[in-house]
Amino acid sequence: MGDAQTWAYVLGAPAWLAFLVYLVRTVRDWPNIMAQWNARQRDKVDEKAQDWSRLRGEIERLDGRCERLEIAEEACRGELASAKGRLAELEGFMMGQGKARNDAAAIVATERLADRKAREGG
Repeated sequence: MGDAQTWAYVLGAPAWLAFLVYLVRTVRDWPNIMAQWNARQRDKVDEKAQDWSRLRGEIERLDGRCERLEIAEEACRGELASAKGRLAELEGFMMGQGKARNDAAAIVATERLADRKAREGG
């Protein structure tokens, strides 16, 4: 054997031995490695399922709130329509009252004018 071959053998043999030891350990530990990988995949699936469950719950909660708000909106619209009706009625009453005051003022003015003419012409 030459000098270079001796050193290659001396350095190569432990490297191959280390590689074989690593390979044997990997093959022996392969079930544990796969178990960890499967557990990690299961955890990911569980997290996604929990997220979807949480989102479904949130959608149901918001849907219920939306329905309650729609009912409240309809009630408010009914109250608004009722208030508008009362307001129109009160405006009509106020206009009638104003017209009556104007008519009364016109009558009083006519009577005063007639009294003044009667005093001056009289």
